[in-house]
Amino acid sequence: VLETLRSQAARGRIRAVRGVLNGTCNFVLDRIAAGEDYARALAEAQALGFAEPDPTADVSGYDAECKLRLAAWAAFGREPDELHRQGIEGIAAAVRADGAVLRLVAELREVGGWLTGRVAPRWCAPDDYLAGTRGEENRVEVVSASGERLRLAGRGAGRWPTTASVLSDLDTVWRVHAGAPPAADCA
Repeated sequence: VLETLRSQAARGRIRAVRGVLNGTCNFVLDRIAAGEDYARALAEAQALGFAEPDPTADVSGYDAECKLRLAAWAAFGREPDELHRQGIEGIAAAVRADGAVLRLVAELREVGGWLTGRVAPRWCAPDDYLAGTRGEENRVEVVSASGERLRLAGRGAGRWPTTASVLSDLDTVWRVHAGAPPAADCA
């Protein structure tokens, strides 16, 4: 995602970035939508290795906030001027009668040079790209200044997605220190 954001930023102006950036929260919200209570859904995420023994960083939205800050640097070259965060702790419902689903949405929006960031539970209409996120999957939507939308998706929690991400990051660090350009896609 970061390589894609850097590439898109180099080609032209990015207006907004929004996404489901935490697979643990997404998994928990899906389980709640299926009828489980919050504590049981979180325990299941831990048992499957999607959530840490101390899941506070995930469920508080802090993990998604950190990822959003990295996305801000990649897409806009700076920190957000304003950033609000709310997690999913204790959420009791994750689906509505109209088919909308609850997702922990992280978003960046630049308006008039002011960059605003927000991580919070949001109701996503059934036709919203982020509503289709399932289980530990993450999704990101990048909106260019011209209104074009670029969409990315992939698993966001668990042993192998985490391993691939760490290896990609290490490859980028190695390339930067070796004076070589980062690979377009290391994973």
